[in-house]
Amino acid sequence: MRDYWFNHFFVKVALRGGIFHRGRGSLDFVGLNYYSRNFIRHGGFGFPGIFGDICGLEHHPEAGKVNALFWEIWPEGIYRLVKAFSRYRLPLLISENGICTERDEERLEFIEGHVAYLGRAMKEGAPVIGYLYWSLLDNYEWAEGFSPHFGMVEVDYVNQRRHARPSALRFAQICQSGKIELAPEPVRLKAPRKKTSPLQKLIPAFALKRPHSV
Repeated sequence: MRDYWFNHFFVKVALRGGIFHRGRGSLDFVGLNYYSRNFIRHGGFGFPGIFGDICGLEHHPEAGKVNALFWEIWPEGIYRLVKAFSRYRLPLLISENGICTERDEERLEFIEGHVAYLGRAMKEGAPVIGYLYWSLLDNYEWAEGFSPHFGMVEVDYVNQRRHARPSALRFAQICQSGKIELAPEPVRLKAPRKKTSPLQKLIPAFALKRPHSV
């Protein structure tokens, strides 16, 4: 439910029209911002709990590394995102994708990993028309201020000097060559096993069978 309302609802309304948007079919492309994923737990049947609550990564041993803001780094997510939005048969633009880190090696790994998965999706037919890294420069990041460093270009906030980090040069090489080793085909996510309740275990097998009519 959360995925539908938070990610797909507005696109569907724009495509089909309705009380929220009268310009049916007015979309030329879909812009997607992707940074991380959230693990969701049941939040009750009230509002907004019905959409689920975000669960901390400490409960999920399968979670990967995190960036400076403790967002999980999951490159495979960008593959799953564009594959899911390919159903709308519109061009897809990755309008934001980036990492804040003090180690440029992590930024380089982040870019290569996400672009590799994006290439995998494109090879499988995803209509991706572009990829925009966030950000070119270190920037003012909302409530976090200037401390998170997203930029491929370092900014000295004292004298405003700019310095291209190695990740910027590597990204330029990828853009100029149009080549990168594709990510491996993702493993399909398994559906959770259906649990048997204690009550079901107590009911004899014959009691669950439909009686024959006479």
